[in-house]
Amino acid sequence: MNLVIKVVCGGFGIALLTP
Repeated sequence: MNLVIKVVCGGFGIALLTP
């Protein structure tokens, strides 16, 4: 589960950094 959360958080962070 932690790995999935990390992937989701990482993707969300990249999306925020790249508008």
